[in-house]
Amino acid sequence: MMFKPKSILLIAFLLVTLVVFSQKSPLGTKVQYHCENESIKNILKELSSQTDLSFSFDSKLFGNKKISISCVDVTVDSLLTLIFHDKNIQYEDVDGVIVLKRSKKLSDRGFADSKNDDSTTLHSQKAKEYFTVSGYLRDKQNGEVLIGCVVSIDSLHIKTISNEYGFYSITAPKGVFILRCSYDKYEQNYTYIDFSANLSLNIDLSSIGMLLDEVVVNALDYKNVHQYGTVSLNLSSSNLQAMPAYLGEADLLKQLEKIPGVKSFGDGSTAYYVRGGDKAQNLIILDDAPVFNPTHLFGFYSSFVADAVKDVKIYKGNAPANYGGRLSSVVDVRTKDGNMKKLEIAGSIGPFVSKIQMEAPIVKDYSSFLISFRRSNLNWMFAESDPKFNFNDLNIKLNAQASKQRFYVNFYRGNDSFSGLNTEFGHKAIGWTNTVGSVRWNYLISKKIFSNLTLFGSLYNYDLMLKKNEFDKWSSQISTIGFKYDLSTYINPRNTLKYGFDYTEYSFNPGNIEYTDSAEVFSAPVVSQTKLRSAAFLYIL
Repeated sequence: MMFKPKSILLIAFLLVTLVVFSQKSPLGTKVQYHCENESIKNILKELSSQTDLSFSFDSKLFGNKKISISCVDVTVDSLLTLIFHDKNIQYEDVDGVIVLKRSKKLSDRGFADSKNDDSTTLHSQKAKEYFTVSGYLRDKQNGEVLIGCVVSIDSLHIKTISNEYGFYSITAPKGVFILRCSYDKYEQNYTYIDFSANLSLNIDLSSIGMLLDEVVVNALDYKNVHQYGTVSLNLSSSNLQAMPAYLGEADLLKQLEKIPGVKSFGDGSTAYYVRGGDKAQNLIILDDAPVFNPTHLFGFYSSFVADAVKDVKIYKGNAPANYGGRLSSVVDVRTKDGNMKKLEIAGSIGPFVSKIQMEAPIVKDYSSFLISFRRSNLNWMFAESDPKFNFNDLNIKLNAQASKQRFYVNFYRGNDSFSGLNTEFGHKAIGWTNTVGSVRWNYLISKKIFSNLTLFGSLYNYDLMLKKNEFDKWSSQISTIGFKYDLSTYINPRNTLKYGFDYTEYSFNPGNIEYTDSAEVFSAPVVSQTKLRSAAFLYIL
């Protein structure tokens, strides 16, 4: 069989063409890359050593900007898109060299335009299938869940935030997207996600300490305005540590004075009123249990130890329905869960208060505990014959997680005493005690449905000791016990359906005189009253 020269040349040309087109673009090379707080220059240098790629760019293009990235089995094109998606930088393959340059304009997706968009499709406007990524956001150093962390897909202009237990759920059409997580005083985390199936993904964020990043001002292609709920003030753990000290202690309740419409009683205490309402119209809860009198030393200190608090949300006026019917405000305080990585002990001794706190894992990465104790040091200010003031706080918290479930046990006890009268009970004339406890069970029903069951109880005692020849002790008491079951359904990134029900029993003892056995009784005791309250709620955020 004979081939003509023209046929041989044609076959050779076709073979060479097939070889050329079968070669993969260097941008399609798959890599695995992880870095924390690294400069873009060093990242490109590392990529060059991993893939034998060459990069060409102006050294002034991105300065000394540092980022954190964690990617597994992604293409170089996808990784570069992740790095430069918010920096107005585009890239292209020019004869095997990746050339980086400033983009002249932003595309309607919020990414720099590129001539190589055909290699990686970030999303399809025609996609009809939707998938959900959900999980928990945590502190990388100690395993604490992060409340109110923003999770977004910037290319789709959608966002969600983690709830009070650190859980998030975000739904997007089928495709590959960059999931960005941001939280105050933490490094932003970028994760490349393939939305081709429902996925459970827990994300750890690293604290940036006190480092100040450079300020970059860029033109925006759309107005990015989002409002979640009606929170008037949100304080994270880092915000609490930075608060100014009042008599040696950072006071949470005094931060309320920063909110318009909130006024203190003006006597130096933590009591406050909102828009003319009474102080009884303010609900203060600690880990889902109400606190009736969150003050010490007649109001000069609050009952919340800043070192043990993780997050505080303050609602003024228009509070979510699950908090009940208080007219003025709601203060929702969440304590730390305890370090799940290692033992941590901290303490301090001051002229007014001393405190110590210990947290550690019980089973590393699965369960932990926290114990915090604070006591006043005020006796040195008074002579032996003067009245004495003392107060103390004890916080204990346990938590454990298993698969789709998480359990919390919280206990708080605060005690005040003012001594000055010599009675049978000792040098104690006035005393009050707060005892608060709650047990919570989180269960992830599905990727989009989060449930929480809470059992709670709270007890407040107020005691007044007078002279023995009249009567020994006058005591009043308020207590409550109840349960609450609430669910959150993440309909889409812009709408969350919250619903549930609760049942609460209140007991009121206005005050009874307690006599000694030999004392003559002149009055009948006041009978305690019990009130029941049940409610159901349903609303959309």
